[in-house]
Amino acid sequence: MNWLTNFVKPKLSALVKRKDVPENLWQNCPKCATMIHHKDLRENLNVCNSCNHHFRMSVEDRINLLFTKEDTSEIELDKISDDPLNFNDKNRLAFGAEHETSQSGTDDNEIKGYFALYEFKPLTATTLSAAVRIDDHDVYGSKTTTKFTAAWNPTVFTTLRGSWGEGFKAPTIFQLTYFNPWSSKTQANKNLRPETSTSYDLGLDLHFDKAQISVTYFDQDTKNQIIYASGWYENESVVNSEGVEVSAQYDMFKILSISADYAYIDAKTGKNTRLLSVPKNSADFTISFKPSKRSSSSILVRYNGKEKNTNGDVKSWTRVDVNTNYKITERLSAFAKVENLFDENYQQVYGYGTPSISGLVGVSLTLQ
Repeated sequence: MNWLTNFVKPKLSALVKRKDVPENLWQNCPKCATMIHHKDLRENLNVCNSCNHHFRMSVEDRINLLFTKEDTSEIELDKISDDPLNFNDKNRLAFGAEHETSQSGTDDNEIKGYFALYEFKPLTATTLSAAVRIDDHDVYGSKTTTKFTAAWNPTVFTTLRGSWGEGFKAPTIFQLTYFNPWSSKTQANKNLRPETSTSYDLGLDLHFDKAQISVTYFDQDTKNQIIYASGWYENESVVNSEGVEVSAQYDMFKILSISADYAYIDAKTGKNTRLLSVPKNSADFTISFKPSKRSSSSILVRYNGKEKNTNGDVKSWTRVDVNTNYKITERLSAFAKVENLFDENYQQVYGYGTPSISGLVGVSLTLQ
C-alpha cells in the first residue's frame, strides 16, 4: 500500500498533470481585444493583424531591428549612484510649496508659494546655504526672491553668522479694505501695493553650559512698506530700518530659568522722519518656573518705548503678565493667565485705550 501511494501514484499523476503555461504567450490588443500569440506579434513587427495597432517595442527589440550583432558591441558603463548629488550631513536639499486663499465678502485672494533650500558644509565648522522662493499672487503676479546665509564656529562656544536676502509681502485682504466713515460702507483700498525689501544681518552667538547670549546687527531697505495710518493702510515709498537685537538666557536651576530680549530699531522714511508705530527701544524679561513635567508658570515683563503715531506720540509703557499651565493628560491641559497685573494705563495706538487688569481661566484639548 505504501509503495502504491508513495511511488506509483505520484508517477502517474506526473504523466497526466497539466503543465504550467508560460506567461506572456498571448497578448491582448488594447484596441480591438484580439488575442495574439507572441510569435505572430513578433513576426508582424509588434503590429496587430486585425486593426494595425502598434504595440510598444522594447529597447532591445528596436536595437535588434536596426542593427545586426556584427554591427554592435556592448560597452559596460559606470554604475549610476543611488545618490548622484551626494546628499548627506554635509550636503542637504529641502523644498516645498504653500497655498493660501483668503476671502472677505465678495473679494478673495489666492497666493501660491514654492521654495527650495540648499545647505552645504565645506568644512566641519562652516555652513553655507542658499534659498529661492517664488510667490505667485493672483492679483500682483509672480515674484522671485533669494536668500544666502553663512555660519562659522571657531570654537564650540562661538558662532559667527551673517545673511543677505530679499523679501516680498503682498497686502492681505483685510489691508485691502477699509471702513469709510462718510459713506458708512467698507470700500476697497485699490491703491495699496505689495512691499519689497533687501536686508542683511551680522550676528554672534555664545553657548555655555547654562547660558546663551546672542547679538545681531541688521539693516533693511524696504520699498512701499505697508503701514497703518488714519484708519486705513497705505504705502510708505522708502523705509530704512537698522538696529541691534540682544537676547540672553540663563538656566539658574533645573526648574527655574530667566531670559531677556532687547531691540534698538532706527526706522526712518525717505523724508528722514520716524516710521510710524515702531518704537526705538523695546524689551522683554521672562522668569520661567517648571516644578514638574506637568506644570509650568511664567512672569513676563514687557517694555515698549515711545512711538510716533499719525495723530500724536504714544508714551512708553511697561506691562506685567502672569501665565500658568497644568497638563492633566497627554491631550488635556488647564491654564490660567492674568494680563496687565499692575493695571498699567497705556496706549498702543494714539487715542485708543487698552484693557485694564484682566484674567482668563480655561482648558485646552489637543485632538492630535
